[in-house]
Amino acid sequence: MGEPFNFLVIFRINGTFDGFINKKEFVSGVYHMKHDTLYISDATCNAHYQGTYKVEFYSLRDSLKFHLIQDTFKGRKEGTNGLLFKNIGASR
Repeated sequence: MGEPFNFLVIFRINGTFDGFINKKEFVSGVYHMKHDTLYISDATCNAHYQGTYKVEFYSLRDSLKFHLIQDTFKGRKEGTNGLLFKNIGASR
């Protein structure tokens, strides 16, 4: 197992997102939601291919978990599938 790290993803209402590891951007792309399903793509994999995940919200909707539906990009699957993410601050 590797060293601990901080992972942050900023999802914007305009359909774009940026991902950071230890405050350094490592991925950006686009996404959209349809009901409880997230469709996400980025240039790291192939900007024209979308991974698809079911989104499960927890608590007061301040935490979520992604469940793989379909995604052939190994890095995105390993970084999202089944992991619990907590909202650290949102503009409401």
